[in-house]
Amino acid sequence: MEMRDFSNSLMNQVGVLKGEKELTNVFIEYYMTMLLEERRIELLRENIDAALDKRDSDTFFQLSGELNQLLDKQLHI
Repeated sequence: MEMRDFSNSLMNQVGVLKGEKELTNVFIEYYMTMLLEERRIELLRENIDAALDKRDSDTFFQLSGELNQLLDKQLHI
């Protein structure tokens, strides 16, 4: 009887650990996605600054539109 209780306890612990692992993986995936989007925003801003320095209005407006879309997407998630 004690062996069965011990076995059930171990099985429950394994289930809990699997759930924690899945939760950790979801968090890591979300965090990495967030870092990637922050990097995209940073690069867009750098390229917008470069377009302003070159007085390239077409590139400026294109990149500004991309930046606005990305920021809007972040707000709606």
